[in-house]
Amino acid sequence: MSQLVEEVVTVACEAGESLLSALERQGHRVEYQCRQGYCGACRLPLADESQPQALTYLRPPLAWHEDNEVLTCCAHASTPVCLKLT
Repeated sequence: MSQLVEEVVTVACEAGESLLSALERQGHRVEYQCRQGYCGACRLPLADESQPQALTYLRPPLAWHEDNEVLTCCAHASTPVCLKLT
């Protein structure tokens, strides 16, 4: 039986950079497809549920996500954000 290993990472975005781009820059591999917020493939849970106030979307994404999740392809963070990677 296999277990999922959960890794918590802290991500800091540069000006104008999405969380997905910041994760890639830091060497993390995250699944994605559209990079536009349509498909939800890049959805990741927040490790700290008090952090949604640090997140902004330049335009509202169409993909569904919970309050404790973020669509990394189109979300930008004003402060470092802790995300759960599996």
